[in-house]
Amino acid sequence: MIRQPAFARHEAPELAQALTRFQSVNALIDHWAAVQPDRIALIGPRGQGVWSRLSWSALRHESLGLARGLRARGIETGDPVGILADGESYVDCLVGYLALLRAGAVMVPLNSRFVDDELRHAIDFSDCVAMLAQSALTPRVQALRADLPKLRQVFDLEDRLADTGSQAEENCLPALGAGDLANIVFTSGTTARPKAVMHTHGSALATGAIFAAALGLRNEDVFHHAIPFFTSSGTQFAPMPAFWVGATLVLEPRFDAATMLQRIEDEGSTAVIGVPSHYLFMLDALARAPRALPSIRLWDYGGAAMPASAVRALAAKYPRAELRKQYGMTETGPSGTLLTPDQALGRIDSAGRPMPLCEVAILDDEGRMVSGQAVGQIAIRSPAGMRGYYKNDEATRQILQDGWVRTGDMGWLDDDGYLYYSDRIKDIVNRGGLKISSVEIEEVLYRHPGVLEAAVVAMPHEKLGEDILAFIVPKDAAFLDLDELRAFCREHLADYKAPRRIECLREFPKNSMGKIQKALLRDRIR
Repeated sequence: MIRQPAFARHEAPELAQALTRFQSVNALIDHWAAVQPDRIALIGPRGQGVWSRLSWSALRHESLGLARGLRARGIETGDPVGILADGESYVDCLVGYLALLRAGAVMVPLNSRFVDDELRHAIDFSDCVAMLAQSALTPRVQALRADLPKLRQVFDLEDRLADTGSQAEENCLPALGAGDLANIVFTSGTTARPKAVMHTHGSALATGAIFAAALGLRNEDVFHHAIPFFTSSGTQFAPMPAFWVGATLVLEPRFDAATMLQRIEDEGSTAVIGVPSHYLFMLDALARAPRALPSIRLWDYGGAAMPASAVRALAAKYPRAELRKQYGMTETGPSGTLLTPDQALGRIDSAGRPMPLCEVAILDDEGRMVSGQAVGQIAIRSPAGMRGYYKNDEATRQILQDGWVRTGDMGWLDDDGYLYYSDRIKDIVNRGGLKISSVEIEEVLYRHPGVLEAAVVAMPHEKLGEDILAFIVPKDAAFLDLDELRAFCREHLADYKAPRRIECLREFPKNSMGKIQKALLRDRIR
């Protein structure tokens, strides 16, 4: 018997037709501001302890005014402009994002937890000519400017720049199309420095349309999350589906299980998205203080492996709520596959079938589709896929071919088109949904004078899914202080990347080529 290629597709012609209605994210915002001007679009923190509720008309008005102010201050079409803020200014981040899109600029979200070396590199590599920074972080950016000759201006994100513009200047804002660049988002990879993924207005809109359809989002929904803005989920997956259907988006400044559960109750949230660690902490909080949460109709999870016990516990506590699980990555929009509520428990180990407008294939080492249920590299193609990596044509050619994004993950498809994830090709630690390059950590460890060799692997963690374990071979074990080494890592890495557990070995297991065999190090953990 000839086995069919491992390939699955979800055609959605009506959704594809709907995508042609809008050529830019700005046009989508304009639509909802006209249709439902007084409906609340955003609920969340706005700096200095202010909790804000912004209507669709106010969202359009503020983003438009800020765009005019930015153009008046010299921001031009195609300029990369960074946004640096923590969750306390989440609403301002989204207003700033939309303003940059209206001004024709390219938004670059930056992680406020970066140390100076990481932040300096990200600003320089992305060619940012300006920054919108949270008030508390503006002095930090100003202090880095001496090393950033391309960075011409730093604006306070919480300052209103619209007063420099006029209504007549609205006509001077550029007309944008689906092919124009919208954002550049940094993502961790197997190299020491993260790559920068480019998404267009068209791919951002497609992300909204695909996820809204996949999750069954409705206009009346209150969509709630605690995902950081600087991630692809914070800029693509979380806001765009809400924008697509005109729903209300509730933004948490940071994840805290008890606070988020209380806010779900207070705001009447109907749909929640989160990484598995969020749900594990919320289940722990609910075990201590149960809540009915009658408004909830959808729990969505992804970004890391969700323990089956947690899925079953969530289903038992809220039997009327739907459970949906998605799989994707920054490069795919992050579109990919979805496990629907009818299969959430029956196929609990599956990542689901392709989302609308998505195709999934399993490839061999030569890039050919494998047959039957053979294991190979997962590849995804959809209109939400990236344009490519910024300033990295070689990596783009390796990952993106004929619209197919090679994920670097291994998996297989069953005869019904359900995807099953096997393992990662890329050696990344997935800590609570934040993907961390082991090579990046190893590079810092190697910079310490007391370290001879270093290897970083993932270790299981009860609630985060994975945590970081660093193995080192010291130059002189008698003179290496592990506490000092941890402090060294915290100085040169964002706090969530710094290993808390470090183990010393006399020597590493190596193959005949002299390469460290990380599989054997993982066996030590088991």
